[in-house]
Amino acid sequence: SEDVFQELRIGLFKAIRDYKADKNLDFKGFAEICVERQIFSAIKCAAGPKHTPLHNYSFLETPENSSENDKSLRPPNTVNDPLRKLILKEELVTVLLRIKDLSIIERRAFRLLMQGDSYQDIAVKMQLSHKSIDNALQRARLKLKGEKTN
Repeated sequence: SEDVFQELRIGLFKAIRDYKADKNLDFKGFAEICVERQIFSAIKCAAGPKHTPLHNYSFLETPENSSENDKSLRPPNTVNDPLRKLILKEELVTVLLRIKDLSIIERRAFRLLMQGDSYQDIAVKMQLSHKSIDNALQRARLKLKGEKTN
């Protein structure tokens, strides 16, 4: 489940990185598509023949206090778990709504940071002080986590 959530974050990062406001596209819809494609791609890759040994592993030694056929030692299949899919979709909607609440400066600074720019590079590109960029990114992080900002 953590892997799926990480893929969700990667898809969101790609949406932030690739979004072009001048194309008059709805960011929410664009981000949903990016995240969905990232998750589907990861699932397709994980289900491929390369990872078959990982899906069918068994212990070489049986741990103490367990029977030889103890199925609880195998990880649950979360790929086809409808509840997990629903939870991930709700988490995505929450993150997208939080991104929508970012100010223009916070959103742009966050996008540049996700693209790999340093605070100094962001300050130069946005023609703001390093301290202003730091403050904007701190506010953005708090908002994305769902915490209150002053």
